[in-house]
Amino acid sequence: MGQPALILAALAADAAPGKSFRHFRKVDSGADLDILQLWDDQDAAFELLAPRTTAGIAELSQLVAGLKTISSQADQLPFEIGSIVGQTVDVDGNSMVVLTRLGGQAPDLSRFAAGAFSQSVGSALAALHSMDPSLVRDAGLPEYSAQDILHRKVAEVDRVAATGRVPAGLLARWEEALEDVGLFRFHPTVTHMQINQDSLFVTGSTLSGVANWSQLSINDPAEDLKYFAGGALSSTFEDAMLHYR
Repeated sequence: MGQPALILAALAADAAPGKSFRHFRKVDSGADLDILQLWDDQDAAFELLAPRTTAGIAELSQLVAGLKTISSQADQLPFEIGSIVGQTVDVDGNSMVVLTRLGGQAPDLSRFAAGAFSQSVGSALAALHSMDPSLVRDAGLPEYSAQDILHRKVAEVDRVAATGRVPAGLLARWEEALEDVGLFRFHPTVTHMQINQDSLFVTGSTLSGVANWSQLSINDPAEDLKYFAGGALSSTFEDAMLHYR
């Protein structure tokens, strides 16, 4: 269950003493984090993130580190990323944080034809992947080489194959891809790693915000493309990639 909404609201007030929160609502956040949405007297929206488990403590720590790192370059990005308003600790000494909430709606990729949306997606990912990797490296965030990523993919396929539940044809396709050295001759970039419906915000027909920075790393840029490749119309994805290139 996590902590009651009233307790979380009191912690939010402690974390952001300059804010006057008028309304709040606890939302279903899964197993590891409590999320309390808040609105101040100007109707600006915020959220308190509080860990519920040991995994939640680690996730929140990584989120704060990632958000602080990317925030230092916010003026180079064509989308909003949110900001840290304040932090506090509960009676057990667990850290929690109040963030600004991004405006807009979660995207329904099937709705968007090639145009403003695909252009904004391509530009957004290009800006992120073009950032200086030393930004992430100097912050002590994870860094993986192409060889590291190949080894991780091989191990992942081995684990899946061991279940005996993967069709032979599909498994053969995966193994063939892993043997194609050319697929792993890429330069790792600054990568979000959690691009999905829960981390993206759209205003009108434009990608306007990106949240959930807990896995910011130097990694395979294709990880940030797979959500669009799998869910967008083929013409929309192709147009996004033209702008990305």
